[in-house]
Amino acid sequence: MGPGYSRWMWRAAEFDAAAGPLRLSVEKLHNVPVTAYTRSLDMLIVTTNLTYEPRATDLAPLYLKVRMLPEQKVPSVIHFFGRRPFQPWYTGHANINLKGIVRGTSAGSADKPGIRIAAGEESPWVDVAPLLAYGGLNQISLYAMRVYGTPESEAAFEVLFSRTPSEEGLMRRESRRGRGDGYHFAIDLTDYRLVTERDGSEASLAMARAAPQVPGKPPAEFPFFTGMALSEARATAQAVSNELEALRLIGITDAKRRPSHFFIHHTLAPGCLSQPNRARTDALFADVTNKHPDRSGWIAINLADEPGFDFKHIEECEVCRQGFAPFLERAGVAPEVRAGLTLNNNPEGTNAQQKVSYYYTRRYMNHLMTEMLRVGHSSVQRHMPGMPTTVNFACELLGGNLVSRCVDWFEILGSGALTYGWHEDWGGWSRTRQANGYYVDVMRAACRKPGIEYGIYNVLARTPWEIQARAFLEFGHGVRSMYFSTTGRTTRSPAIPTATARKSTRPSSG
Repeated sequence: MGPGYSRWMWRAAEFDAAAGPLRLSVEKLHNVPVTAYTRSLDMLIVTTNLTYEPRATDLAPLYLKVRMLPEQKVPSVIHFFGRRPFQPWYTGHANINLKGIVRGTSAGSADKPGIRIAAGEESPWVDVAPLLAYGGLNQISLYAMRVYGTPESEAAFEVLFSRTPSEEGLMRRESRRGRGDGYHFAIDLTDYRLVTERDGSEASLAMARAAPQVPGKPPAEFPFFTGMALSEARATAQAVSNELEALRLIGITDAKRRPSHFFIHHTLAPGCLSQPNRARTDALFADVTNKHPDRSGWIAINLADEPGFDFKHIEECEVCRQGFAPFLERAGVAPEVRAGLTLNNNPEGTNAQQKVSYYYTRRYMNHLMTEMLRVGHSSVQRHMPGMPTTVNFACELLGGNLVSRCVDWFEILGSGALTYGWHEDWGGWSRTRQANGYYVDVMRAACRKPGIEYGIYNVLARTPWEIQARAFLEFGHGVRSMYFSTTGRTTRSPAIPTATARKSTRPSSG
């Protein structure tokens, strides 16, 4: 699956062999001198198909069959989509229908027979393993669909899970009825560990009930947020109820919110920040405004997740190339200096002119991101005056500086392109807690001049004591809100609700 640190590195060798029985021997001639790992032979495939591209999932199939229950009111396909445990992070879209499984989002027209599944009908067995990753939990959503992007109010179907294209290898069968249109599950193909939304939500509730209660009331002023891996529009009512009760028990309510409405893909040319489609952006936020008349609990609106881009687009985009000279003029670069500057992404310049070109090229790229974010902010202000805007910045400091991914926090926040600071807490993976404080201090510095507040996305996956220590460190460095890594995941430690409760349940006069 790739070079370097990828999980599976395939090597191929062609050979001629006589007809008849064949014996292959594999020997390790010597150790490869490396410092941190060693490669092992996990799999040997012998085939006469010289065009075959091996995949680990070929040896770990997962078959699904969908049966529409009698309560299902309208013929639908079952849409398949999910998150993998490693890159590429997403499965891609697919639909399960009467004929099998097809990649994409089209459900077929209502008057076309043999596609949508009606009450009492079922799909054939379909192998979804090629869409999944081998090694870790794949988190998958199945939902009844007629039009992509338009949720159904209710659905009734049964899903069969099997290791074979028959009930001979049946692992489980699950059904859903009533409100919502989908069903969530997680699967690890290495051992066929299957966790359904019912299992996961019951485990979440059990963990929360087992967590020692913390004195005090849930926070009334300091906002604590989290998200659910379960969608309230998709999951079964009981699973959603379990998760919400688990959150209540550890002190998290929905009194304060930080909703996400991403707009950055609204461009005339995909990925081009120089060409924002202002009409589409305005239509998006007008719709958000109409659908959410009560925004009293919103502390900010999140416009993008980990924005960033690289030089390749600038190099290939005529509009971006033409924008460089006007940018230099607006930046106050003297005409005699501008005349010799070109787009240059190589920091190893051999003369001063090349080095200055590199500097302004990076500044130009950061400027493009700033102005794209300003388009979203301006639209929000037209429709929701005074609403703070933010994005979930990645930890660009891991790359050495903020301009490496073209998201200069100081330029973006200092110029008013966004009005609420926010970043992820990937420093939590380091063994020293000082890294967490450093990230927050840089964000605090970026927010000081405009005088705005800032929060943090608190990534978990640590012991309860460490989670508490890192969070209180971040409180001490000035964060004014905190978002816990999405709850409802089936990989959570039973100890995490305890740590979360200790952070979020603080004495309050409210």
